[in-house]
Amino acid sequence: MTTPFEPPVPPASPAPVRPGRKLGPIAENVGSAHRAWLEPMRETYLRSGLTLSELSLRVLLAKSKISELLRGTGLYPRWEIVLSLSAELEMPGWPLYRLWRIVLVVATMTATPFLQAISTYFGNALAKGMGSGTREIMHRFIHRQARASLDGPANVVDLIHLRTEDGWLVEMKVTVEPEALAQLPELCAADAPLSESDRRPGTTATIRWDHDGYWIAATVREDGYRVAFTWDPQAKQWREPTYRRPIPVA
Repeated sequence: MTTPFEPPVPPASPAPVRPGRKLGPIAENVGSAHRAWLEPMRETYLRSGLTLSELSLRVLLAKSKISELLRGTGLYPRWEIVLSLSAELEMPGWPLYRLWRIVLVVATMTATPFLQAISTYFGNALAKGMGSGTREIMHRFIHRQARASLDGPANVVDLIHLRTEDGWLVEMKVTVEPEALAQLPELCAADAPLSESDRRPGTTATIRWDHDGYWIAATVREDGYRVAFTWDPQAKQWREPTYRRPIPVA
């Protein structure tokens, strides 16, 4: 009796492998509040099938910076960067924003009296430039102002929010650069880059100092696209960069 021939079972196809370098684990020192938004973003990225190179081209951010953000290393990321990544990964924006804010101690103040106090104590130094000693004194002064504005005690303040008359929020670190502070009075007195009627209701409108050395304003237009503007200190007005494409916000 002959045994029927059965062809051998072909080996299982290997699971698709993401090309490029494997993303490292989340850093051990990342706290629970930071992980609350980082882990969902990281998992969404891993499911997306995108490589760091592809994501880098879409959000115009270096691969190394994206890798640092997704591992929780380096500096705590700005909200604009987190939002651009979440938009590309099709994640909901505002729940993520609330989680992103939990980890930070933020002091919110009205812009005009704060800037008047800075001008009174450091006006000439801001205009002429200051040495490391004067800069340290200025940062301690800003930190005291920020702590005094909080509802409860705090040893460290991570961010300062200054409310402008146009309803924008100026986001800056306590250790803000003197040249950034020197531009703020004229910046806050100028017309807003986008009026309240042209913004999506209920969305934030923020101004922050960029690592490249200029102020950036960002918000969501009424049509649902996030836009950014840069401050021109010479012309004393906002300009919309042609190289930044609007980002649709869910």
